Amino acid sequence: MWQSSRSVGLAGVLGAALLLGAAPAVAQSPSPEGDAQLEAALAHVELMNAAPPGILETCMPASGDPPELEGIVATVQCLSDGAIVLYVRFVGEDDLEVAYDYFGSLTGLSPDTGSACRDGAFEGEYTAADGSPGGRLICQLGPDGPMAMWTDPRAVVLGIVQVLGGEDFSALEEAWSSAQLASAEGAPATVASPTSEATESVAGTRLSQWATSATASSQYGSDPWSAMQAAGSPDTTAYGDHATAWAPAQRDAGAEWLELTYDSPVIPTEIAIWETSGNGFVTSVEAHDAASGWVLLWQGTDDSPQEVHGFRPLLEATDVVTDRIRITIDTTVPDWNEVDAVELSGVAPETP
Repeated sequence: MWQSSRSVGLAGVLGAALLLGAAPAVAQSPSPEGDAQLEAALAHVELMNAAPPGILETCMPASGDPPELEGIVATVQCLSDGAIVLYVRFVGEDDLEVAYDYFGSLTGLSPDTGSACRDGAFEGEYTAADGSPGGRLICQLGPDGPMAMWTDPRAVVLGIVQVLGGEDFSALEEAWSSAQLASAEGAPATVASPTSEATESVAGTRLSQWATSATASSQYGSDPWSAMQAAGSPDTTAYGDHATAWAPAQRDAGAEWLELTYDSPVIPTEIAIWETSGNGFVTSVEAHDAASGWVLLWQGTDDSPQEVHGFRPLLEATDVVTDRIRITIDTTVPDWNEVDAVELSGVAPETP
């Protein structure tokens, strides 16, 4: 039920926003309706992928009946260190601004009642990390704790963050800063508040990329379920056995490996393995170095939940320069064990 009172506060805004529509189940059909469902599901995956690494693995589509707002593309709910975060992507900036005004009207907060969110209730504009205008921002203390709502024009996203419990606005500002999405261009977007110091830019030194080719110790098919299904960005939007992900030739066959190649060599800092069926199967991650051969980056226990999930193992610090990653899996983990995509992030090495 949508709130209509101007005094509900941002807690009411969050409760209402969580009713935004999620992508429906993807129909395996060539019909126009099936195509629209697939497009909606992919939009949710894209929005989840834009979430910062610290919270991305907690994200899932929000569900329910949509409000009387136009231009909603996708809605995702995430968790971040004692806070709930909601992202709503719109078709264009006009729809984004209408949504901000609509939800903002529910709070009953007058503009510019404070100087910044960390000091208390506030409404105004903030500055992006690169010094450019970021968007609009409103903060308020609700019955469940301090909350913030902001617009990210570059990503065309309305964000809402609720800190659970207490009245600490400095904790709200920290949660809000940690929840910033990557912009539509892929660069860090709104990470600086009006009164906080912007993080020093390292643009051009860190790369994130999807594999351009892949091979495996075995594969279930030559096209569906093949190793090449793990190249490129994620396109498996539902958990379970799907031909759009790599699967080994057999279940319960012991160890298998998937090797991925990328366009640009980097010193690896993060690997995101998109598991989509029989999760919890990754046992090790290695990087290939021209001088040293295969170097172990991580070995351990994969605790991924049984849902479409980006598993990010904590990598060993290394100076290895690589454009090839090998992932070893344990196929005795129940169900078909499938990988949809693997993102490699790292620092571009200095050129001689």
